[in-house]
Formats: sequence, structure tokens, C-alpha cells
Amino acid sequence: MASRKFHFHHGRHGTVLMIRVTAHASRNGITETQPDGSLCVSLTSAVENNSALVAFLSDTLSVAPSQIELVAGEGGAEKLVSILDVDKEEIQRLIDNAWNRR
Repeated sequence: MASRKFHFHHGRHGTVLMIRVTAHASRNGITETQPDGSLCVSLTSAVENNSALVAFLSDTLSVAPSQIELVAGEGGAEKLVSILDVDKEEIQRLIDNAWNRR
């Protein structure tokens, strides 16, 4: 049997969000929350959607950009994002606050 190479990473605690991004919007914001818990986010940026999303989430959720990790969907509209070191209840509170400020 051939030796398998495993790639380990430091497991940090946090919350994972499913986000659908729409570009070319008139303003940045959370536009919808889905029944499955995913978020629809509109961004004014047409280029660099990933960095624009990180900046938006950092500002909206009051977390450092280094706490936001794009787990999947780098090239598409649907993204899986991990917010490190913040529990799901706090993320939910912050999203609710952002939603109510719209």
C-alpha cells in the first residue's frame, strides 16, 4: 500500500456561513436571509468580489479581516465563509443588527 500524504491544518472554532453574492449592486448589504440560513449579499464591486466580501463582512460583523476565511466558492457566486473565533449566537446577533439597520 502506498503511503498517503495527509494535509493537516490548525482547527479553530468559529461559525460557517453560506453566502450568495450579487455584484454590481447600488450599495453593499445583506439583501435576504434564506430559510436554510444562507445569506444573500449585494456588493457594489464588480472586480475582486472575494476581497470586497471580506471587507463587507469585517465591517458588518465587527471582526478583523484575518478572522474571515473563504472556505469554498472562490470563483463563484455561492461561497462558504468561516468566521473564526466567533460563535454562532454572536454571528446571528450581528447579522440581525445589520438586517435591522437596512
